[in-house]
Amino acid sequence: MYLPVFLTLILSSVTKLTNCNKHPVIGILTQEVYWSSFKNVVPLNNSYIAASYVKAGADRPIGIPGKSWDVVKKVNGILVPGGKCVFNVSFGISQSTSKIFHIAKNINDDRDHFPILGICLGFELLLIVSIDGKNPLTPCDSNDMNLPLNLIPTMEENSVLFKRMPENVRNILLTEPVTANHHM
Repeated sequence: MYLPVFLTLILSSVTKLTNCNKHPVIGILTQEVYWSSFKNVVPLNNSYIAASYVKAGADRPIGIPGKSWDVVKKVNGILVPGGKCVFNVSFGISQSTSKIFHIAKNINDDRDHFPILGICLGFELLLIVSIDGKNPLTPCDSNDMNLPLNLIPTMEENSVLFKRMPENVRNILLTEPVTANHHM
């Protein structure tokens, strides 16, 4: 009776020592749901992930609900999705993005690679967090417009992405209208 339990314990400890992660686990931040517009609906959850991020995303995605910051040490990267929120780093997905950005920055500063990808709103949140909560965004009307990428000074020399980017890809990004801008 004890032999199967003993073998399971031994195999699980050996597996942990020799197991190589060939399938990354990517954390996807969940977004809070504001139920005030649904007067007679009782919510089952207070956060969600759009299905498109799970279907098109990581090999093994997991949702990261607000204030679950310890999960950063258990995943291989973070996706901050698009959507809608208030740009206030004291609550919701903005707060989670801020906290996770600083944890990831510390990991990267220690020379371990920990990627964060922001899509649409997620990119905006990461930008705001990276400059200590200042909001550099200006109102724009760029509906259905493709533009070349406009880099800020020193971006290429400070960015891991741009340092390793092939020259032909860099030139396309900087000179051709290949970035999608669909905001109003």
